[in-house]
Amino acid sequence: MSAHSYVEIMKLADKMKRELCGYCGSETPGATKIWICSNCESPVYAGFIGQVKMNKTHMEALEQVNGFISSGDYAKAVEEYEKLANANGDPALLYRLGLLCFSYSNNEIKQIRYDRKGFMEENARHRSLSHAMYSKGGLLLNRAAVSLEAEFKKNAMTPLIAFTLFMIYIKLDNMRSARRVLELIERRGDEYLSAYGKMVFDSQIGDYSGSVHNANELLKPDNFSINAFYYIALALFMNRKYKEAAELLDSLGKRVRNNSVDALLSEVRKAIGLI
Repeated sequence: MSAHSYVEIMKLADKMKRELCGYCGSETPGATKIWICSNCESPVYAGFIGQVKMNKTHMEALEQVNGFISSGDYAKAVEEYEKLANANGDPALLYRLGLLCFSYSNNEIKQIRYDRKGFMEENARHRSLSHAMYSKGGLLLNRAAVSLEAEFKKNAMTPLIAFTLFMIYIKLDNMRSARRVLELIERRGDEYLSAYGKMVFDSQIGDYSGSVHNANELLKPDNFSINAFYYIALALFMNRKYKEAAELLDSLGKRVRNNSVDALLSEVRKAIGLI
C-alpha cells in the first residue's frame, strides 16, 4: 500500500471519538472498547475520560507534568509524576514514570555541545544525569514488572494488565518475557491487543514485514489504532523509503502528540537530505 493510501485511511481518526489516557493525559482516537494511547502506549478504554476528569487532583497533576515537559523542565516533571505514582500505587503509573525518566535521559544527551567555553565539565554533568535517569527508568520498569507478575501468579492477569506488562518488557528489551506475555494475550482471545502486541514485537526484533502485516490489521473502522501508522513509517524508514515515511509522519504528527513521531521524522528528514 502506498504512503498516500495510508494517509487517506488515517483520516478515519478525525471522525472517531477520543478518550483520555489516565497515565499521560493525551487524547487518543479509537473505535473499540479498549485502545492504546498514542503517546505512552498505555491501555485506554471507553468512558475513562469521564472518570479521569472527575478526579480533579489526578487531572491537575497530569496537566502540571505535561506543562513541565513542554517547557523542557524534565526534573520537575519527574518530581511531580513521582508524587502521583507513589500516592496511587498503580504499576502502570510506574511504567509511565519509567518512560518519563527515559525521556529525561534523552533530553540530557541532546544538551551535550562542543562549541561552548568550558564544554567538557558541562557535558560531563549532562552525561552523568542522563545515565542516572536511564538507570532510574529501568529500575522503575522492573518494579512495575515485579508487581504485575505477582498478579499473574494469582491468576488475576486481565488483558489490560498483561498488555502493560508486555510493553514493560518491550521497553526493557526483554524479548523472551515479552513473547511469553504476548502468548498469554493471544490465548485470552483479544484480537486488538494481540495484533497490536505482535506489531510492536515484530518491529522490536527487526521483522518489519511482519510488523506492517499486523499494523494493517489495526486500520479497520471497527479495529483501529492510529499508532499503527508510526510502525508502518518506521518500517518504511528502515527500508530506506524515506519520502514515503516522511509523508506518513507529517500527517501523523498533525493528529497526535508523540516524541517518537517527532524524533523519527527528524531522522527521516536528515536521511532525505543525504540522498
